[in-house]
Amino acid sequence: MKNRLSLSILKVEGIGDQSGCYIIIDDSLLDVISVQETEIHENCTEVPLKGVLKLIVKSLSKNSQIQCSVSIILEALPSEGVVWLPLYTSSNCETLPQIPSILPSTKILISLNQLSLLTPVPEITEYDSSMFDIENSLCKIYNSKGNFEGHDKCKKTLGIINEKNKDLRFRVLELDNKLQDLNIEHCKDKNNLIQTNHECFSKLAIQLEKYKMHCGNLQIVHEDHIKQIEGLQTLFKQEILQREHIEKQLIRITQEFQDYANITNEKIQNYEKTIEVKNQEIISLKNFQNISISLGDHIDKDIQVINLQTQLHNCLEQLQESEFNRKLLQQKLEKVAEFYSKELDNLLKSPNEQHEHKIFELTQEIKKYKQKCTDLENMIDDEYIKDKIKDHGEYNNKPIEDMNIRNSELLGEIAKLKEKLEKEKKVNECLLNQVREKNCKEIDNKVKGADEKFLEYLKNYGIEEKFDRVMDGIFVYGNKKVSVTIKNGCLICKVGGGYMGIEKFLKSYFNEKDENGVIIHKRSQTAVLKEKGTREESTIKLYNQKDSMAKITLISKENTDDIMRIPKTVTNKLSSNKFKSFTSCKETIFKKTYK
Repeated sequence: MKNRLSLSILKVEGIGDQSGCYIIIDDSLLDVISVQETEIHENCTEVPLKGVLKLIVKSLSKNSQIQCSVSIILEALPSEGVVWLPLYTSSNCETLPQIPSILPSTKILISLNQLSLLTPVPEITEYDSSMFDIENSLCKIYNSKGNFEGHDKCKKTLGIINEKNKDLRFRVLELDNKLQDLNIEHCKDKNNLIQTNHECFSKLAIQLEKYKMHCGNLQIVHEDHIKQIEGLQTLFKQEILQREHIEKQLIRITQEFQDYANITNEKIQNYEKTIEVKNQEIISLKNFQNISISLGDHIDKDIQVINLQTQLHNCLEQLQESEFNRKLLQQKLEKVAEFYSKELDNLLKSPNEQHEHKIFELTQEIKKYKQKCTDLENMIDDEYIKDKIKDHGEYNNKPIEDMNIRNSELLGEIAKLKEKLEKEKKVNECLLNQVREKNCKEIDNKVKGADEKFLEYLKNYGIEEKFDRVMDGIFVYGNKKVSVTIKNGCLICKVGGGYMGIEKFLKSYFNEKDENGVIIHKRSQTAVLKEKGTREESTIKLYNQKDSMAKITLISKENTDDIMRIPKTVTNKLSSNKFKSFTSCKETIFKKTYK
């Protein structure tokens, strides 16, 4: 039995459509095969089990003449199976001891299968028979002894045995021929089966390669689908977050709307209460007017004016004295405060028990001085109030004209409050409409750019002229720069290093404007007393007499540092009820310098 390998070329990649393969075993050309033109069963070539296999593949096309080769030891190849072998362009390639794990782009697919053949049986001749040898040996024995007895019998038996032996030999030869024919047929059948199996196996190998390529493509498609699914999941999460953000915004806007509605309702209630209070004041003033008219009929107006002038003169003298005393006390307190502040600084640097005792005594003295100042202020107010209580009957006999003016002013204030109430109602309705329009236009505003939305906000507040557009998304107002972007459907403003919403930015902008501009609730004028020779901006005479002692003048608060101010308790008693812009007593007469 001799074993050999059946080699066939299945496929060549990286060379061209048509190629020829030279099979060389131990530097001797064994066969030449055209890979694409011939079928698979015609590519079978018998190869020994040992030696060096060299394959040379050439491109048969006219455009490209590529030549690749590979050399490998036959012992490294498997006895059965399909193997990919690399192809190298270099002519002097080394013999590979084994199949490499990494293959280049140019490669060849071969199929191997093991074959077995029967060895020939040697033919046995008649002279080589064992029975003939026995006969010759017996003849020699008989001839040598000279004993010819029974020779005929032996000869007959030997003839019979030889005949039988010949028959057996012919039969054995026939059986050997039959067996050899059967073996040849069996080998042919076996080779045919092996070849068919090899063809099926090669076809299955090609299909397997195709399926592998198809599986690779399907794997790539599967990965693409996974990426698309992940992208859709991220988009879905973003949509969920955006929806939650929009719901929060809607809740916040509705809450703000409810808060604003509650505030406006409270304002309306307060306005109604103030109107009721003003109506009560009007009723009380009318009653007071009637009482004053009844009392004024019994008192002479000239005597009343003279008494009031004398009282005013006395009060002014008392105020001048108290103001002078206050200034002296203030100077003393400032000096004492400076002195003791220095001592306190020195004592704090080197504290001990004696210094602490001195500090305690000094603080007690400062408290005493403060108490004296407050007592003096209270005494001044109390004395003046007592004097005014004594002359309360005379003070109530004011001119009827002043009371009528006061009543008319109160009626004017009530009318103004009603107008303000109507304006607030209109503003409330406008804001309600704006909120509704805003809720309706939120979807449309998402499509617009950040600049357009920012300009729309500015136009709604009437401040678009205060902002200059430098470039896309950047505006300048004053010395500041604001960048505008849209994030999660909301307009975000960046000022400096912080981010804020558009509403918060507008609130901060208006707050800065109020801080830099004029404060509305701050009183810009105050009432002071000046002597006759001073210059007056706008003078209101309390009385029409030419011999009046003093005049009330309205001047700005910034220029009243060196002018004597009247306490509120005094001015309320001296002037009519319509002059209410006097400063309080404790804030003007004495300023605390020890905070």
